[in-house]
Amino acid sequence: MVLGLLEDEGEWVALFREGAQFMTGRALRYLFALALQYTTITNPLAIWETFWPCMCDDIPHILASGRVPVPRGAEEIAGRIDLDYGLYLLQQYRKEFGKILEEYGLPEPLRSWVVQQPTSNNPMIEEELAYDPKQEEGVCNTMRIQLNPEQENCFKEIVNIVEKYEQNPGGN
Repeated sequence: MVLGLLEDEGEWVALFREGAQFMTGRALRYLFALALQYTTITNPLAIWETFWPCMCDDIPHILASGRVPVPRGAEEIAGRIDLDYGLYLLQQYRKEFGKILEEYGLPEPLRSWVVQQPTSNNPMIEEELAYDPKQEEGVCNTMRIQLNPEQENCFKEIVNIVEKYEQNPGGN
């Protein structure tokens, strides 16, 4: 056995072990969702339990940024909040295929991470749209002061063009 998994899961273990070396948690979660949909992983729970820390390595940053509000009662699962939100995100990918985690022997998230009705049916778009404009402005200002004069001129020119387009989208 490899990492306590069944022998026939060896290729999956190798795939996720290699993927964990160069893929983001988000990409690894999506790969897992696709593998569940289009292949026959005989023990999805064992794969999840082995690789969830890698599949959720981006979640502490997401939660710390405040982009996603932590639901009430999350303190009860302290140390497992990343896992719970990771399950929620995996569940969202599965919903794209009309499936639920339980169908694969995977646990459901313990907390409800849904805050509002999504504006689209794509959780990846929703995640990208869930940002704090003031925080992003602060990041922009911090990065902008690091620009050299030539980069600053290019930045100003691009911003001017975008602003002109926003004022007159047709160009007339």
